[in-house]
Amino acid sequence: MRCGSYIYGPDIQRQVSPDGRRVVTASLDKTVRLWDAKTGQQIGEPLIGHTEVVLSAAFSPDGRRVLTASATRRCGCGTP
Repeated sequence: MRCGSYIYGPDIQRQVSPDGRRVVTASLDKTVRLWDAKTGQQIGEPLIGHTEVVLSAAFSPDGRRVLTASATRRCGCGTP
């Protein structure tokens, strides 16, 4: 969620997409979420699949993919 210029929640890590339109969050609840950077609204459903806390989430340089890593050393790659 967005409150002023801050995004808050049980997130461990956040990153803004290269075009500045989206934010990806890695969360304590084992999910990855995409957000609209302007409105603060969640885009779609949470991305699930990790079985432990998601420690990191990042956009690829072209912004077309999201890379994730969890506490179990499991990595993922998906298209937002």
